[in-house]
Amino acid sequence: MMMLELEDKVEMFDGQAAHGQCFLHVGNLVGKTMVKAFDLSKKSAEGDKLEDNELEALTEGLEAKNWQTIAENDGDFFDDDDTDSWVNELLLLTPKECADLEGQVRPVRIALAKIQKLAFKIIHSTTIILPVWDAVCVDQDLKPRRMPRDVSTRWNSVFDMTDFAVSYHQVLEAMTDK
Repeated sequence: MMMLELEDKVEMFDGQAAHGQCFLHVGNLVGKTMVKAFDLSKKSAEGDKLEDNELEALTEGLEAKNWQTIAENDGDFFDDDDTDSWVNELLLLTPKECADLEGQVRPVRIALAKIQKLAFKIIHSTTIILPVWDAVCVDQDLKPRRMPRDVSTRWNSVFDMTDFAVSYHQVLEAMTDK
């Protein structure tokens, strides 16, 4: 019904052909919003600095690396969705609920920060770490591939990076043991 209304009222609307695109776009927006809970380079919802020294050390410089990745890809990550104006549901939590959530999310943030940092180092250490990465991949009977990096302007890059890390966990374990 809504598709027919839009087709009648919006001259440039493609009708049923746009239906799938619209659904995927909404999915992208929902994904971006959900990933914000695990944002590594931002301050907490109350604006306080991160209290955890380990997490702070891991996330130091990630924003600059994010922009370097975007620049390396010729700015191919244009993001025209305004998700910043959406309601931040963390602000609706009580201080206790917020602290509980932070405690539950902290291990995920640390793991993501470690994976993100390693992915950046593998790509940018072409003479030291990258050859070792390729050799360990071959030793583990896996095709040498580059780990996707988390880029803030692509909501699914966190998933892509994490999915890859799970698939190549033997290589990651071998690399981090060395």
